[in-house]
Amino acid sequence: MIEEITNLHGPSWRILGYCVMPNHIHLLAFNVDGSLLDLMIRLKGRSAARLRGRVESPLWQRSFHDHIIRRNEDINRTIRYLLENPVRAGLVSDWTEYRWCGSMEWPMIDNEFFAINPSQVIWSEVFASTECQDKPERP
Repeated sequence: MIEEITNLHGPSWRILGYCVMPNHIHLLAFNVDGSLLDLMIRLKGRSAARLRGRVESPLWQRSFHDHIIRRNEDINRTIRYLLENPVRAGLVSDWTEYRWCGSMEWPMIDNEFFAINPSQVIWSEVFASTECQDKPERP
C-alpha cells in the first residue's frame, strides 16, 4: 500500500499524510490538477490488482469518505490526527513507532515537525511545491 501511495504522489497530487491501518487507510492529499475520484480509482484499482489472491476479496468498499480542508483550517491538526490513528487504536504508544504512516511531502516528519511548522507555514510549503497559484479576484 505504501508503494501505491508513493506512486500517487506527484504533479497531480501531493500526499501530505497517510496512515495504513489494518482495515482502512487515511490519506491527506492536496489536489493540484487531479480529481479525488481519479485518485481513489487509481489507489483502489492498483492495490487490488497487486494483492489479488493474497487477501480476501473484495479488498475495498465501493465508496469512500472524504472531507475537504479549506485553506483556513488547521492542516497541522489534521495531519497529526491522521498520524495518531494507530495510537488511538492501541497499536502503538507513539505514532512514530508505527511504520505504515507518514508523509510523502515531508519524508522526515516527526513530533518536532508539529512544534516548528504552524499551519500557515505548511500551507506555504504546499503551495510552493506545486505549480498551483491562487487566481486573482475579479473586480
